[in-house]
Amino acid sequence: MAGVTTFQSGHKLLVILSPNGQNVFGQTADRASLSGACAKGGYLTPGSVTSNLGAYINARCFTKPARFGADDPNALGFGNSGVGIYDGPGQNNFDLSLAKELPFRWPRENSSLEFRSEFFNAFNHPQFCDPDVDFTSPTFGQMFCTSVAARIIQLALKLSF
Repeated sequence: MAGVTTFQSGHKLLVILSPNGQNVFGQTADRASLSGACAKGGYLTPGSVTSNLGAYINARCFTKPARFGADDPNALGFGNSGVGIYDGPGQNNFDLSLAKELPFRWPRENSSLEFRSEFFNAFNHPQFCDPDVDFTSPTFGQMFCTSVAARIIQLALKLSF
């Protein structure tokens, strides 16, 4: 019996605004600003990841940054939300392997038959990708993919002689 277990926290994420080619700072994307509606650390929707696939990030916590100047309506100021202020979904994955070797004397004295079974994501636990972090996107805060495949079972038989 053998196994590999992976426990890791999610990626440090930030909330951005879609690419802004008119930004006076030369940035390709702006950070969103904090709206003040949420306490520090309350930027994610409460509950489990699977219950919040459609709204992982609490959109009430963010807003567009203030304008840089009244005479320059296209360029926005820097948003005040920090980089890495919340984590994406973490991962806990279990891969298992079971093997049995059976010795026998045919066709040679030291022959054996090995049977192996391998289970990747053995408990079939869904693990999700990072959410959409573009505040201007209609899918902001939603998760659409998994980061680990569903359970995969592999069987093998090996004859050694």
